[in-house]
Amino acid sequence: MKRVKVIGCETISDELKKSAEIMGVEAEFVFLPHGLHKRPEEMRGEIQKEIDHSNTALIILGYGQCSNGVIGVKARNSPLVIPRTDDCIALLLGSRQRYREEFNAEPGTYYLTKGWIEHGDDPLKVHRRYLEKYDEQTMLWVTRETYKHYTRIALINTGTYEIKDYRAYAREVAELCGVRLEEIPGSLAMFKELFGREWKKEDFIVLSPGEELTLKMFLQEGEKLKRPGPGQFG
Repeated sequence: MKRVKVIGCETISDELKKSAEIMGVEAEFVFLPHGLHKRPEEMRGEIQKEIDHSNTALIILGYGQCSNGVIGVKARNSPLVIPRTDDCIALLLGSRQRYREEFNAEPGTYYLTKGWIEHGDDPLKVHRRYLEKYDEQTMLWVTRETYKHYTRIALINTGTYEIKDYRAYAREVAELCGVRLEEIPGSLAMFKELFGREWKKEDFIVLSPGEELTLKMFLQEGEKLKRPGPGQFG
């Protein structure tokens, strides 16, 4: 029987599996559909179902706050650990601080990764769907109007796969939106810390059996509650 169960979003499956391998942790992995981010109540229910069916010494959640889809989840028979982040972007960049730096430098950034390209939605996918109903010129205007507040497409390279296989797609997204493409380094730092069992209070939330995950637990000292809004990654 594996002693660790990982319940995570399919968009970060590569990073979670690679980090477990690096840290020498044999784990049971369950990856849930990214589409659940659009239905937070259903997402919470699916995560809780996996927790309730677990019989391991530790459960790791591969999620951030994610549109409050994890709020209300309860640890049962095992401790449960989850990153103290708004969504997966901070995880993929290595820290909340790194994400803040990127946001402050260029807030109008649309992030892409292998997982997001394969499982999430993006301007190019939306554009192609609606081409079945509208002509190219109309859809180009609609797409650029929809994403007009973005100034950059950032392809995050976490080093867990061949990034060159995804550059062409990212370039097409950038050209469609009329913005520049930039490849930025990602990091497995927080992923590896998840499996390292030395969880810093400022970066991770650890629930004891029977404890419930609350919104306040995601706040660092000095932060205030704010109305949740869906980010790109939920």
